[in-house]
This record gives sequence, structure tokens and C-alpha cells, in this order.
Amino acid sequence: MIPPDSHDYRTSHQMTGKGAEYDARFRRNRHRSMVWQMERRVLKGVVSGLARGGPVRYLDFACGTGRVLSFMESRVDEAVGLDVSADMLGVARTAVQRAELILGDLTDGGMLTGRRFELITAFRFFPNAEPDLRREAMRALAERLAPSGRLVLNNHLNAGSLLRRVAAIAERAGRTHSMSHAEVEDVVRGAGLRVLSAHGIGYVPVSERRFQWAVPLVYPLEAALAAVNLPGLRMLAQNIVYVCGPAV
Repeated sequence: MIPPDSHDYRTSHQMTGKGAEYDARFRRNRHRSMVWQMERRVLKGVVSGLARGGPVRYLDFACGTGRVLSFMESRVDEAVGLDVSADMLGVARTAVQRAELILGDLTDGGMLTGRRFELITAFRFFPNAEPDLRREAMRALAERLAPSGRLVLNNHLNAGSLLRRVAAIAERAGRTHSMSHAEVEDVVRGAGLRVLSAHGIGYVPVSERRFQWAVPLVYPLEAALAAVNLPGLRMLAQNIVYVCGPAV
């Protein structure tokens, strides 16, 4: 197994055909679909709150095949999707209606210079990225966040989840690539931001890779737990959605 720090996540989705393959795999995965349904509720709440304060310019960082971007573009005044993979953006072009799609690396420093966004999303990026890339990306996103803006990111590989705890007891921890709550807090603070709220999704030890047949059975419980979002319980969720804003 490749250690988290030794791979280059920037190049991991750039091969020809990766976009179509990723999109198809995501759509077929019952657990991912369940989680995405609950993530959408969080996103709708965030954008509704921002819209009450005026126009919302939106950036979907590492937008991939456009799943999040296509859901959000009709809910904001201006939508931009940015990704380093031309192949992933090729699929995104078939998913979005009016969003601007940009190929490039935000951490290079020259992308989107002078532009600020009231809302930025970064889904399924940070836990996959190596620590140095996490820090570079978070700093770049913070620089492009409007003074009263919100950055919404998810940790879909929560190291403290009930699933990982059960796997550790059974000595079946699987992939070591994960991110803890403390690591999320650290990278957010390091960019001059702070976590305003956290939303746990996916508590039952059913995963993207195992027991897909059980997803319809656990959905009512998962939906109820996500709606309640108890502070002491949400750190056990497989996926945590963080809403962040400027520290001051």
C-alpha cells in the first residue's frame, strides 16, 4: 500500500478516461449516493443563509466531474468550477448548464487572482491529498474567500469514525489514507480560518466498499442521525462536512 505522504494527488485523476470511470463508479455506489443526498441538505442551508446577505459568487475547488457544481449552479449568482484534470472537466462540461469551468492549479498562485467568492466548496479533496498539498490548497482558498464568505469542505475519510474503530478492532483497517478532526482543525486554522459548524453523515459501519446491500436498510437511521447532528456523536461519522469562515 502506498503511504499517504508518498503519492501526488495532483496527478491522480489526469489519465484519459478517468473522468468517465470515476463518474460511473460514484453513481453506482449506494453508500456514496446516500451520503451525497445528506450533504446536499447541508449545502442548501449554507447557500440559503448567504443569499440573504446579497449575491453569491461560488467556486467549486477540485470540481472533478461536476457533481457538486451542477447541483449548486442554479442556487448562486455566479458559479466557477476549477480542476487540474482536463479529463474530469470534460465530463463536467456535460453536467453543468452555465458554470464557468477552468483548468488549472490554484496552488500555483496565478489562478483566479483578484477574484473573491462568498461560497467555496471542496469535496472529497482534503483527506485524499498529502499534508503539504492540504496546507497549500487551504491557504489558496482562504485568499479567495470573501470577508463574510463560507468554505464548505468534507472529510469523507474520518480517522475517528465508528467504521474505522470497528475495523481496527477486527484488524481490518484497510487503506491508511484518512484525516482526523484534529488535522482538519489544524489545516483550517493554519490558513486563518475557523470551523463554524460540523455535520456528521454516515454512522453505521456500512461503507463505500462493504455491505452495499444494507444501505436501504440503514438509510432511515442515518437520515435521523444526520438531522439531529449531536456534537458528541458526529465525530464517529464516516463523513464530516465542515462549514468554515474567516477567523476574525
